[in-house]
Amino acid sequence: MTRPEIPSREEVKKLCDRNGPFAKGLAYGDKIWIKYGYGVTLGEAAIQKFVHEKADHRIVYTPEVYDSFSVVAKPGSRGMTYIVMEKVEGENYVDYTKQHPDETETVLQAIADVARHIWSLPLPPNTPPGSFGPELSVNRFFSDYGADRTFTDIEDLENWVNQKLIETKKPDRASFQSHQLCLCHMDLTQYHVLIGKPIILLDWSFSGVYPIEFEAHALHNQFNLRGSKFAKGLFKQLFGTKFSKNMRPLSLAARINFVGW
Repeated sequence: MTRPEIPSREEVKKLCDRNGPFAKGLAYGDKIWIKYGYGVTLGEAAIQKFVHEKADHRIVYTPEVYDSFSVVAKPGSRGMTYIVMEKVEGENYVDYTKQHPDETETVLQAIADVARHIWSLPLPPNTPPGSFGPELSVNRFFSDYGADRTFTDIEDLENWVNQKLIETKKPDRASFQSHQLCLCHMDLTQYHVLIGKPIILLDWSFSGVYPIEFEAHALHNQFNLRGSKFAKGLFKQLFGTKFSKNMRPLSLAARINFVGW
């Protein structure tokens, strides 16, 4: 496929300034989508680029990243990040399953295969937990507040989780010693999936390198939200009907990080 003409960074910034800081994205022609915002990160762009390059496109496709950059208006201020990517088309999960209700389980199986494939992608050597890059982790576990620091390895992450529980006098403890780090999407919702051959997976803003149980927690986090039927169905496909021993300490640590208790 011929690569489209990519707008200059100056043009991207000008278009987004005109569109407003809270629009989150805009189309540039019919082949390019520009995602931007104060909450967008270069780590998100790096992971999306990694998945596009490393994943088997017979199983999953994620838009190609053409360019990404951040602009800080003044020292110490929050920067605006721009991701210039391929614009993709597809039928969203909700519409597709309404039209083809008998295919719901088959589609969920395909999405589960996508998640497992992403988990199986070999990571760069010595990749620490969290996002690709220096940004603090922000997702369904760490909430919008994020972690208060980065992590060196899986033991460091486990200690951080358990320290939250110790500080609030919770008896529960997490254990990741039998787990490996893998790439997790962390926001597998019905709104981030386009149905086709292959499945298209969008929005890597929450993604990062974690034990697989963090993906389970991210799905469980959606059980009382809009789209819960999808989340529960995908959870069952990936993890069965029972929660792991780490689910309770993870849920408690996430709540403590968010509200303080």
